[in-house]
Amino acid sequence: MCDPIKKTNNARSNGILDLQQDGPYRRHHIMQGDRNDRSDRIAPQNVGNPDAKKSLQPKKRSKPYEHSNRHTARQRVRGIVQIKQFRNQRPEIPSDFLKHSLTLSPIHSPEKTEISDWRLIIPLQSRRRDSSFYKVKFILCAAVAFLLLVPSSARAEVEIVCTTGMVANLVREVAGDRVKVTALIADGVDPHLYKPTRDDVAKLLKADVIFYSGLHLEGRMEATFEKMHQRGKVVSAVTSSIPPEKLLSQSGAVDPHVWMDPLVWAGCIEAVETTLAQADPQGVESFKANATRYRAVLEGLSEWIRTAIATIPDEKRVLITAHDAFQYFGRATGLQVLGLQGLSTESEAGVSDINRIVDEIVKRQIPAVFFESTLSEKNIRAVIEGAAARGQTVKPGGMLYSDSLGAVGTPEATCEGMLRHNTRTITNALGGHTP
Repeated sequence: MCDPIKKTNNARSNGILDLQQDGPYRRHHIMQGDRNDRSDRIAPQNVGNPDAKKSLQPKKRSKPYEHSNRHTARQRVRGIVQIKQFRNQRPEIPSDFLKHSLTLSPIHSPEKTEISDWRLIIPLQSRRRDSSFYKVKFILCAAVAFLLLVPSSARAEVEIVCTTGMVANLVREVAGDRVKVTALIADGVDPHLYKPTRDDVAKLLKADVIFYSGLHLEGRMEATFEKMHQRGKVVSAVTSSIPPEKLLSQSGAVDPHVWMDPLVWAGCIEAVETTLAQADPQGVESFKANATRYRAVLEGLSEWIRTAIATIPDEKRVLITAHDAFQYFGRATGLQVLGLQGLSTESEAGVSDINRIVDEIVKRQIPAVFFESTLSEKNIRAVIEGAAARGQTVKPGGMLYSDSLGAVGTPEATCEGMLRHNTRTITNALGGHTP
């Protein structure tokens, strides 16, 4: 028996299948239909028998040709075509097939005058795509057009994570609006004791660049920085560009509170500018201009601070705080700085530390002592009570910002604003006046 299914040249060019009926029965997959979804064969002895149990219709349980709102894109034209062989009469084609652009036409034999064969034409492109296909296609095209039209700087914003508010402010001043800067440690939180949370680690993993202060300020985060570096992250300490001769030390440890002197803090700009240029080469000129501008701002701020502190009487130029965070400020302005605790807040102040400060207050008739925004007031209040017990009245001079900036949206939320606030508070409490 010859194969009853043939592809003619004309059929290939027109994108159709040409099926000629010259076999007892025929099954054929439409549009790569599911091979497991098969209707039963018609036995040869039942060909032409209208009472045969097996019909030409697809199985009811599979419903391959029914329209479905959920599967319109995949199941409109799936299943199997069964074609009965009839002699000298039109074959019976299931009406479901005719819904999908199937056409049935007679074939005239040159030797016979009657019609002996019938041709079933099945369009190869009979699968229809519903509107959702075109909606998705439109959205994808629009997205591609958007990505092509939007400048690369807007699409690929550099993600920067900083530890403290001081570091974040410095990076923003140099970077401008070319990067997105996030600070991990909130205002009012002590960086000496801060441990990174799970959310902090997630932010660090997403960052393109990580900036931290250094000099063991964030002592409990150093292991995390090392892990980020091993993962290939760019991790930079802003204090790495400060000349060593400008740094202060105490008991063999380097003082990390370099932002208290604007001129020393300006030495961090170089490290920030260099790292940003590597992360965003297109912004080199912008970073350079911003760095030059901010150096000038810090130089002007330093001059203003020295002028203000100079108005305090010489005998009262003693700054007493909860811990030694103001040594750079004192060196720049000529103030003597006394702290209850050392450079780090990890050590607790003892009774001997309190008595030492009280002795100095009574001896020099110091009028005020100062709280810090990141530390408890308990120790300073103990000093006030100790001085009062010895007949010396000393008042709280106010709140100073030491290891943290002020709340977001306030003037103290920047290094410049924080230092101006501290200078005014110290000057007014110790008998001077600000310009």
